[in-house]
Amino acid sequence: MAHSPLQGSPLGSAPLSGARDIRQDMRWGRRPLVIIRWLLVAGLFALAAYLYPGLPEHIPTHWNLEGQADQFSPKTYGTWLIPGITLVMAILFPVFQRFDPKSANYAEFLHAWDVLQTAIVAFMAYIFCITMLATLDPAQSPLVGRYVVFGVGALFVVIGNYMGKIRQNWFVGLRTPWTLSDPETWNRSQRFGGWTFVLGGLAVMGEAFFWFHPGWVFFSILLLITLLPIAYSFLIFPRTNALATRGGKKSFLLLIVFCAAVAFAVAVGLRLLSSEDDWLCNNGQWIKHGNPQVPQPTVPCL
Repeated sequence: MAHSPLQGSPLGSAPLSGARDIRQDMRWGRRPLVIIRWLLVAGLFALAAYLYPGLPEHIPTHWNLEGQADQFSPKTYGTWLIPGITLVMAILFPVFQRFDPKSANYAEFLHAWDVLQTAIVAFMAYIFCITMLATLDPAQSPLVGRYVVFGVGALFVVIGNYMGKIRQNWFVGLRTPWTLSDPETWNRSQRFGGWTFVLGGLAVMGEAFFWFHPGWVFFSILLLITLLPIAYSFLIFPRTNALATRGGKKSFLLLIVFCAAVAFAVAVGLRLLSSEDDWLCNNGQWIKHGNPQVPQPTVPCL
């Protein structure tokens, strides 16, 4: 299917081409999300500076799925870690675009590219706020895992909604030997991958509420939304099409999807029907359920 050269253009004007046109369209006045992105970065540093005097000497920087803080850093380092990483990311995004051999294609999905960059920066700001919340209020630690999983799911949904608008490049989107070799394979694979990211993101957000078995569910979904688009890009590639009949190729794709769905459903069912090995909070006390592999939580049981 042919695509309009106007698709993805933030101004709805004629398609831009060449580095000069891209630099002109990168003016902040034409791309308000650039301003929002840098305001978020500045806000991270401002919030870190504001909270710094009241932070403990060591702040948690990692939690396990049971809500226990298991890694700590001196506040002189830990406070500025996420703001610093976010700043580096915001600087590198346009650098990647500038040095991409297919940089001219960015003009066709410039708004989508802006949204993706801003979503990632916003996600980093969200993680920083969760870290500071749990540092200043340790009672929030048991909920950190839920907050993070929900945020990751929301990020997947945003990415999925814009994947179909991404055009061929070397840094963004589903990049396989088959998508990079054929524009049509690229476009169709991005649309398919967008659906898997949206559905997978919604499932991850649901897990943040139900919290059946977050580690297993999260990584299973991550595996599915990664492998299914890769397999799809291989199956629709023209050279692959020459090696198999049209009906056989479709049957093979349906078989992959069906097997993945059945395996996922069976594994989730077995997990839900089996006893969970974990520590449960009951009337203000931690109660052993099954045979947990981790020690009793040290955070308050609320």
